[in-house]
Amino acid sequence: MRISRNTKELAALMSDWLRVYLPSTRLRSGNTVGTYESSLSLFLDYLESEKGIRAGTISEQCFKKEWVEEWIAFLHNVRGNSKRTCDLRLTCIRSLMKYLSSKNTIYLQHYLDVCDIRKLSRGHGTKVEGVSKKAMAALFSAMRGRGRTERRDMVLFTVMYDTGARVSEIIGIKVSDLFLEAEAPYVVINGKGNKQRPLLFSPETTAMLKAYIADTYGAHPPKGSFLFPSRVNGERSHIDTDTVNGRLKVYAEMAHKACPELPATMHTHQIRHSACTHWFQDGINLAQISRYLGHESLETTRIYLGISKEELAQAMAKRENVMENDNGRYKDVKGGLRSLVRKKM
Repeated sequence: MRISRNTKELAALMSDWLRVYLPSTRLRSGNTVGTYESSLSLFLDYLESEKGIRAGTISEQCFKKEWVEEWIAFLHNVRGNSKRTCDLRLTCIRSLMKYLSSKNTIYLQHYLDVCDIRKLSRGHGTKVEGVSKKAMAALFSAMRGRGRTERRDMVLFTVMYDTGARVSEIIGIKVSDLFLEAEAPYVVINGKGNKQRPLLFSPETTAMLKAYIADTYGAHPPKGSFLFPSRVNGERSHIDTDTVNGRLKVYAEMAHKACPELPATMHTHQIRHSACTHWFQDGINLAQISRYLGHESLETTRIYLGISKEELAQAMAKRENVMENDNGRYKDVKGGLRSLVRKKM
């Protein structure tokens, strides 16, 4: 099949947008670029499966308003993406179209039309709510299967709860980012804007990670391997956010039956929100929590937690264990930032 000049140009521009413009000109982090690439991939998959577009036939007409609107509806109604996720995908495609229109005016009208598409949440997305320690205990109890996938998930969600890191930050961890033999074991997270921050592990999480790495890679993990590799692309690629959220949904549905207060549908950001809420309840300093979350200011953290300024000074209850003992391979999972309480930073 012959490929037209416009198609070749479009392919080159999309590649430049991802590989050059976003990381070098816009200084977007690797995690952000990954999100934009994921959105573009989903759009291209939709064009191919639902519109019959092939590599040799893609053109500026594929970005017309009607098709972008239909794609957003497809993401929400067929793939089950939340309104906020759909809005994020739309933002990514708008960014691409803005770039395309700056390079060739044939894309300009389509870009202007797509800018008129109203976001599903209309700027009023559902507020993220954390869950109680009891509910978190029920969630982790649902992960007690003995299969390889269940063991990986137990480690993944334990690290997420232990550190309060974003899902994009968790899946981006490489084995080389871990310092498990240090006096206070920690991981170096690559956050938004390529800003790095160290996050401590509890002793229980450290032991779990060591066992998991040995089980996954043996004594000598390949250089550059991801902590949570993709089952499809191997250690050179990490598991994706959709897979992580899909696994969380499975466990949430199971745990909801035993603990109705846990939502039957749950998003990974709720684990992050729950973690920082529990830290605050346990009396951990707000400045420490803010640094762990990667927030720019204490005010951002205060609003994130939904607390008053007066509450910042209140003394809270002593930390409790939220994960029951597990007699399986990864046992005695307690989670949380206990090492922060025991050690001075």
